[in-house]
Amino acid sequence: MNTNVAPSVGEFATTYTASWPQRERSGVWLTDENGKKLLSCFCAGGTFNFGFDAAEIRAQAISLIRNHDAGMWPLPSERRNKGERDFSTILPAPLDRTFFVTCAGEAFEAACKFAKRITRRRNLVSAINGYHGHIGFSLAMDDASMLPETYAPLAGGVSKAQYGSIESLSELVNEDTAAVCLETIQIPGGVAIPPDDYFGEVRRLCDERGVLLILDEVQGGLCRTGHVWAFDRYGIVPDLLVTGKGITGGIYPCGALSYANKHSETFVSPKLVHISSHAGNEIGASLAGWLAGKYAEPALCAHVNDVGGRMADGLRRLTRLYSDLLNPTLRGRGLIYAVDVTDPAKRERIVSACMAQGLFVRGTSLNPHAVNFQPPLIIGAAEVDEALNRFDRALAASRRFFFQR
Repeated sequence: MNTNVAPSVGEFATTYTASWPQRERSGVWLTDENGKKLLSCFCAGGTFNFGFDAAEIRAQAISLIRNHDAGMWPLPSERRNKGERDFSTILPAPLDRTFFVTCAGEAFEAACKFAKRITRRRNLVSAINGYHGHIGFSLAMDDASMLPETYAPLAGGVSKAQYGSIESLSELVNEDTAAVCLETIQIPGGVAIPPDDYFGEVRRLCDERGVLLILDEVQGGLCRTGHVWAFDRYGIVPDLLVTGKGITGGIYPCGALSYANKHSETFVSPKLVHISSHAGNEIGASLAGWLAGKYAEPALCAHVNDVGGRMADGLRRLTRLYSDLLNPTLRGRGLIYAVDVTDPAKRERIVSACMAQGLFVRGTSLNPHAVNFQPPLIIGAAEVDEALNRFDRALAASRRFFFQR
């Protein structure tokens, strides 16, 4: 076997020929084996919120690993308890307890099982174009474009409403529904944002029908939208909150399920609602608790809103300038945006042209028109301007390819 052959690089293979586009990583930059630098407006769904190879986070993780291991889930842990308390400083009341696992998909799995245990009901309702991971209940909620049927039979009792439509949701929520499971913003779905009154109506509907609300803020939370949590904007609090990615610092795997203390006894009785080798995850809990302090700093959300506004203004200008390639609507807030190509057949070439200009952006399989911009939260104003300049050049090259041949 030739171990020097690079894995497929998919959508940019046509114009980007480096084998190792991320041989080096630092801040918002990736460097390939030829020394070419890519400005990354993709950070693995928020995993690298504080940039690539963040020295302070790496030092903290090394310190934790040097002092203890991940611990055993059946026994109480002082370190895990401290991590949980520290993490609760960024949780809204009544959420004050958190169960740490190895990834967000596992945390979502635990949330669905927990909702069924609390309510003693069998079914779940999610949304079309949703994405929650690739295991168990989350896989059953994936949109059809993610090909979940490849793994059929899937977890049963999952219905899918039209995201943003309270009428569609109301038709599916009944006396056998344990929970409504939604992303506050459907980022893999092309940064779909619901009407302003939607989540207030969702909260009211769940309360009226005795249904729990599970919100997935794996990509939309942790200051991504300019609020610590995306749901802060809507004045509601979920019953169960799932997060991950951004609590890892890009260093140590972790996912988190947060809930109110009133459910604590139900969580552990008759046995722990979710068991896995690293359930409890002392190191992940400790790192997440430490990172909570960074997310709680008001300056971070202020920075996200500042540079995010700069990015939004620039993207709007480019949608007007390249109206033959891009639709005029820009979706997003904070530091998560999506622009739509006029023709899905053109998207791969545009994304590829971005790579050729040294800009890493991503399309999403859940929305064939969308190109997402999701840079690390620490991106600076000059780097935003550079990203916009590179996108401009990529669009100009794409226009020549499509219209001047």
